[in-house]
Amino acid sequence: MKAKPFAVPGQIEEWEAWRVVNMHAENFFEVASRLKMSSVEVHLLRFKVQEFGYQEHKGYAVVTDPRIPRSWYLSEPHLDSKTARALRAAYLESFRASD
Repeated sequence: MKAKPFAVPGQIEEWEAWRVVNMHAENFFEVASRLKMSSVEVHLLRFKVQEFGYQEHKGYAVVTDPRIPRSWYLSEPHLDSKTARALRAAYLESFRASD
């Protein structure tokens, strides 16, 4: 079942700054070009961070498009080990198999 596209609420600047945790930017642009993709399925994970007395929203983006072969993805996200394990477990098909 293919996920339906949806509009993401919030300011564009906020979403553009999110870090894609399962693919290098070079790979993203190369595979999108090779497969002639005009859109790519991505899951956004948003959370709140409280620092220095104020709260801000941060998040990660995980490319989940089934048309992209797993070999284009990273094997592990470059995050703290607890978050990396949780993301890899939740999105196993969106990470390359460990070597």
